[in-house]
Amino acid sequence: MYTAKDHVSSPFSTYPMNQPLDFFPFIIPLSWKWHEYVYNKDPKVAANRIYKKVFGKDIDWVCPLDLVEINFWMRFYTDTTKWTELSDKYKVREYITNCGFGGMLNKLYGVYRNAQEIDFEALPKSFVLKTNNACGTVILVKDKSKLNINKTRKILDLWLTFPYGVMNVEPHYLDIKPCIVAEEFLEDLSGASTSLIDYKFFCFYGEPDCVEVIYDRSIIDHTFSKDIYDMEWNYRPELLRKKFRNRSKLISKPHSFDDMVTACRVLAKQFPFVRMDFYEINGKPYFGEMTFTPGIDNFTPEQYKIFGKKIDMNSINLK
Repeated sequence: MYTAKDHVSSPFSTYPMNQPLDFFPFIIPLSWKWHEYVYNKDPKVAANRIYKKVFGKDIDWVCPLDLVEINFWMRFYTDTTKWTELSDKYKVREYITNCGFGGMLNKLYGVYRNAQEIDFEALPKSFVLKTNNACGTVILVKDKSKLNINKTRKILDLWLTFPYGVMNVEPHYLDIKPCIVAEEFLEDLSGASTSLIDYKFFCFYGEPDCVEVIYDRSIIDHTFSKDIYDMEWNYRPELLRKKFRNRSKLISKPHSFDDMVTACRVLAKQFPFVRMDFYEINGKPYFGEMTFTPGIDNFTPEQYKIFGKKIDMNSINLK
């Protein structure tokens, strides 16, 4: 079991509505301001600081070798317009539909420019609210009658101002026009996990290489369990850093695995690298998100080098 602090990739996790709000609007923006200062001073220096904290060395900007170095290099030297479009939790829906996988999308209840536009009376008993411009800015509402609406509006409006892209030097997020999305509340009642199981496919030019599986996620204490499988669904803990090698249960291969792989091969084909995320409910696959800049401390340094060899640097178009 791991905590959100084990990741350098996200300053937020899904926000539990039973937590006090009094500290929230003050402490978090102070953190944002610090990251904005560091980012605006020199974003490449900020990127190098993040990389060095994990790998103990500087980024090789001239000849990047491992996946993380290459990924940081691409953020600065390539056109990431498509990254911005498809990292947008709302706009990506159009891409998924146009590629023929609209049936994998979660039901959409509404899109709002700010929290004051949300008509809570019109929403069903359970739903999900999230902003489109970040990761982890999600509110799960299982029973609307227990929801503190004023508190919810304050959190969502705060998140809309969140400069997520500066936190871990992901500039493509800064170009997303913020909005709030209301979607269907998905729940897995199979008992395999205490939360939805998240299947994250690491794809290179559309070909999935391995699947990171996140399960038993808690929104109260921000813990979760993580496994890694190859494409034959063999458990491969040696690919992960040691802190992630304490498997707590067997996660079966999803029934819709082949459908997920098919979607990966179409949706990710044009990109040297992207992580494709899916869920499964009653055997049906649901699209989660496309992540171009995932956390950098999951795999061993050796595995990141192996990933890096899958990318043809000569085929990447510069800005």
